[in-house]
Amino acid sequence: MIRVMVADDNIDLNNMYCKFLTKDKDIKIISQTTDGQETLEKYQELKPDLLLLDLEMPKISGLEIINYLSKDPNEKNKKNIIVISGKDGIRANLWNMSKVYMSLSKPADFDLILHQIQDFIKDKNSKNKEITEKEIVSFLYSINAKSHQKNISLLTKTIEIAYKKPYLLRNINDLYNYIGEKENLNSTVVQWSIRNTIRNINKNIPADKLKTIYHLPHFDRSITPKYFFDNTIKYLKNN
Repeated sequence: MIRVMVADDNIDLNNMYCKFLTKDKDIKIISQTTDGQETLEKYQELKPDLLLLDLEMPKISGLEIINYLSKDPNEKNKKNIIVISGKDGIRANLWNMSKVYMSLSKPADFDLILHQIQDFIKDKNSKNKEITEKEIVSFLYSINAKSHQKNISLLTKTIEIAYKKPYLLRNINDLYNYIGEKENLNSTVVQWSIRNTIRNINKNIPADKLKTIYHLPHFDRSITPKYFFDNTIKYLKNN
């Protein structure tokens, strides 16, 4: 059972979040708040496993709450806030904040929110095999991933991130944004580089590897980036 706080100043939306999320028996809503001051006080009192947080809140903003908790020695290493906000410009700068697990655009799809929470639960309880950079590089070499070295390096890092943060694969544009923040690159450049490299892999991957790893019935079918990441990670985890 995961203990969740929901903080949004829109009372109707706040109630809808709670009603929808409690359909999952592993989710328990322990608090609903509609202003930042109350949210911070309740968080410190109840110590939830996860906080669903709107950025635009009365009294204290969601961003101020994140910054405050990030400075708390007992909180700064807990990546347990899912931000839901229509302020996409601010959201784009949240990836590297120590408290933020995921950042979603508002209005968010309720099923997507639930998936993110389920991923959070899996991450919290995860005992998966660690995939190393060496294993990824070796794998890419084995499938003839011939491309510009910088693109291969970027693809390697992207596979690492997608493995460690599986929720980013729910929306691959968020994955590109995250890598862009990490590598100081425009997300469009990241997207182009990765797509170009995977397109190259599609041309070079041996038929036996295609069947073993990607389970496609025909060699001439293209592997999309999301499909590539999902199946590459599954293969590396199981071998």
